[in-house]
Amino acid sequence: MDTEALASQNAIVLPAMEKAKERCHAEFVNDEVLNCMARRMAPFEAEGVLARESVVEKYAPRVDRVLDDYEAMSCY
Repeated sequence: MDTEALASQNAIVLPAMEKAKERCHAEFVNDEVLNCMARRMAPFEAEGVLARESVVEKYAPRVDRVLDDYEAMSCY
């Protein structure tokens, strides 16, 4: 689940980061580059978090079932 969730997030964030890095380095220098990247990346980071949460939600019923079974067998 964690691997799939991270891959889902990275599929959105990493390509956007490369594009933002190229554009910001071409237009700005020093700390301005970081500010530029932060502004450009904000929507993609939010979209990546939503993609990650979507994967976690997909597995939530299975995780709940496993935890219930674990507790029912008195495994702590």
